[in-house]
Amino acid sequence: MRVATVLALSLPLLFGMADVSQAPEVMDEAGLRSIPVGKAVPVSHLSRFEAALVCVLYPYQDHLGDDVAMAHKVKAHLDTTEYAAGESYWSIVLAGSETIELVTFWRSSQLDILAKHEISTLAAAMLPEHFTPRGCADGANAAMTKIELGDRTYVVLGEID
Repeated sequence: MRVATVLALSLPLLFGMADVSQAPEVMDEAGLRSIPVGKAVPVSHLSRFEAALVCVLYPYQDHLGDDVAMAHKVKAHLDTTEYAAGESYWSIVLAGSETIELVTFWRSSQLDILAKHEISTLAAAMLPEHFTPRGCADGANAAMTKIELGDRTYVVLGEID
């Protein structure tokens, strides 16, 4: 089994700056870890890649639903890279007009993913105002937030309304 991983080597992301030139070319773990709990951070501040679509491939998920824009293009990329879903990791798909980037993260208690359908009433109350959880989000409105449940820290993909 081979996991396609993009390794972004860059300086740590500095939040609060209007200039996102310090952001890595594609999203990285340091950027996700630096998201303040309960705050929504635009994906454009976490990555310089100009994504038209941002999606999460959750553990065990190896494709996007056919109802997702660009699903066939993403599927072709996943097939080419021999992406194999598993329990131990999840991935972010950044789909641009011509290219697709896939960034894979190992699950841990410090950084895990929470799917839209897993968000309980308690977790929903922790989400930032004007943030709507999504499995896929329009690149212009895509954002990530972070919440803590029990002894685990989760990131959630969504859109800023």
